[in-house]
Amino acid sequence: MSEVSCREAGQRGGRTTANRYGTEHYRRIGSLGGQKTRQRWSHLTKRWGQLGGRPRKVKLEDAA
Repeated sequence: MSEVSCREAGQRGGRTTANRYGTEHYRRIGSLGGQKTRQRWSHLTKRWGQLGGRPRKVKLEDAA
């Protein structure tokens, strides 16, 4: 058996999941993620909208 890189393994797993569950699966889990984000951060979502979206994490280069 040949060695598989981490990236290739992830791609294979993603393809297998897509073939097994279809695109509707990704829509459903994306919607659930959005709902959970709104639940957890509802007090900040209005502010994020005013700023143009949820803020990104600070990069290490920018933090120094």
